[in-house]
Amino acid sequence: MSQPDKESVLIVDDQPSFCETLKRFLRKRGYRTTSCTRADEALEYLAQERIDLVITDVCMPDKDGLELLKEIQTQGSNEAVIVMTAFATIDQGVEMMRRGASDYIAKPFRLEELALIVERALQRRRQKLSKSRSQATSSIEVSEAPRESDAKARLIGKSPVMQELSSMISRIAPTDSSVLITGATGTGKELVALRIHEQSERRNKPFIDINCSAIPDTLIEAELFGHQRGT
Repeated sequence: MSQPDKESVLIVDDQPSFCETLKRFLRKRGYRTTSCTRADEALEYLAQERIDLVITDVCMPDKDGLELLKEIQTQGSNEAVIVMTAFATIDQGVEMMRRGASDYIAKPFRLEELALIVERALQRRRQKLSKSRSQATSSIEVSEAPRESDAKARLIGKSPVMQELSSMISRIAPTDSSVLITGATGTGKELVALRIHEQSERRNKPFIDINCSAIPDTLIEAELFGHQRGT
């Protein structure tokens, strides 16, 4: 997938030769790249330049990559962050994700593996930014209303297809069956799910939506079902 406007990547590692290797590789993939060998230097750069993705090592002399991640989160910037570590475990991976990392990768790694993780992190960032812009537009165009009322207001129409959909929702909602809703992006799958929830026996309980595509494959089980440290 091509990168719009040559997305920018900042590499933070205390080994200059390693930084150069990653920069050359990612430039060939179409990214704009730069590097820093210290976390403080990276923070100064981020304060002045727009960056789409930060790839940082954990172990560095001034402050580690997790401290850098924390400061990036504190600044409220929207860079995606990938953390590199030579001692990756499931526990550490879960902790990195909870602290706001987009993904992590264990050293040593193949450059092709890094390329896949970089594209995945940037794709999630694009989706997040697009969703934020859509929500900002919706908040201007649509008056504030409870989510339940909003869902009911949007599921409108008298066509045979809409009538069949409403009838199907009415039949499904009272049951305990699992429901798979399919359809192209923007066709209202989440609104149908909300309508089913509104008519179900669980209507007084929270409706929780999860973007599974935003969770790395290696962590989705821990995020959805929990993780016991050490297992």
